[in-house]
Amino acid sequence: MTNYEVRANIRVVFGDGALNELPTLLERHHPKSILLVSSGDYVDDLGIGDAVRQAADSLGATLIEDRGVVPNPRLEHVRELIETAKAHNVDFLLAAGGGSAVDTAKSVAIGLAAPEGTDVWDYFTVGHAVEQVPTLKVGVINTLPGTGSEVGRSAVLTNLATKEKFGVEANNLRPVFTIVDPAFSRTVPQHFQAAAIADEIAHLIETYTADDTDVDITDRLLEGALAGALTNAAKYADDPADDNARKQLHQISLYQHYLNFDRNSDWAGHPIEHVISGDYDLLHGEGLAIVTVAWLRFIAAHKPTKLVQLVSRLYHVDAVTFSEEQVVRGFADHLEALYGRLGLPTKLSAYGIGQEGVDIVAAKVTAGGARTVGNYYALSQEDVRALLSAAL
Repeated sequence: MTNYEVRANIRVVFGDGALNELPTLLERHHPKSILLVSSGDYVDDLGIGDAVRQAADSLGATLIEDRGVVPNPRLEHVRELIETAKAHNVDFLLAAGGGSAVDTAKSVAIGLAAPEGTDVWDYFTVGHAVEQVPTLKVGVINTLPGTGSEVGRSAVLTNLATKEKFGVEANNLRPVFTIVDPAFSRTVPQHFQAAAIADEIAHLIETYTADDTDVDITDRLLEGALAGALTNAAKYADDPADDNARKQLHQISLYQHYLNFDRNSDWAGHPIEHVISGDYDLLHGEGLAIVTVAWLRFIAAHKPTKLVQLVSRLYHVDAVTFSEEQVVRGFADHLEALYGRLGLPTKLSAYGIGQEGVDIVAAKVTAGGARTVGNYYALSQEDVRALLSAAL
């Protein structure tokens, strides 16, 4: 078990009518100028736009709205929003949507706090410490369960010009409040929700996979969360209108980031996927559906022990009758079948990615072989190449 410190000063309001608490939640932070970031007009269809406008009016705050958020938040868009926020003296950021809206708001918060002459992208590439800048507060109205960004301390940004996608983590990026009314996710396009589910499942598997000992309590919590994610993903695949399934997926999305403090988790899948979606602009969950299944099969042959524990506890698989590799490969097969039901391909070729693309991804994520990726099993450039080649 690793030593850890938890700082999570966030209010979560969950349930039917949760949006009614928005004026009270905003009032605690005394905003004078609010920037609302979202994607398209669906926030108005859900009544979120009107609720935000009424809350801003009741507080005497100016409201600036931007609907330009896209999957894989864009650096250029964030730069534009930073200038907009400066021009309107914005002092509070509000995101309505899923992980892309939240990460956009967090990235704007970083850029607004950056010293003169420092670009927001420097915090994602050069290594400037985000916690050393006084970022603006971010609030969230969540409409898509899966990413966990609505309560998390990370943000991911994509630079289309350089085909790079990087993330940062800092405690001051954690939102100060998150509103979750599961009714808002009813209108999410099925494919976007499916991709978010793949992200949620990947978080839990990557978090679980670690060499740390004396972590049985969080092992059990992660096993329960993953069992819930898999069960409710299947229910969602059968009936996207299943309110209870979406409520459970929202719950898991909220709690997943509080189960990784005591371990040195693997986290190979996410950086590999970031390179893929940075190059090919896949949805994050689309890439993770491919990478997670491929990674499980690779680890099954090289270091299956921790995952054998996971699968044995989830499915009561007999690890005596079957080899450790068979146990983990069986789980990979099960996950691939689930993703098929959700309409998520698990082959790179489905997105026009061939061997040349695999070679580029393997080289990028390992800096041309200068570094490895993953903590539980350190993947070399050739390992990443082999792992992804098997998913062509």
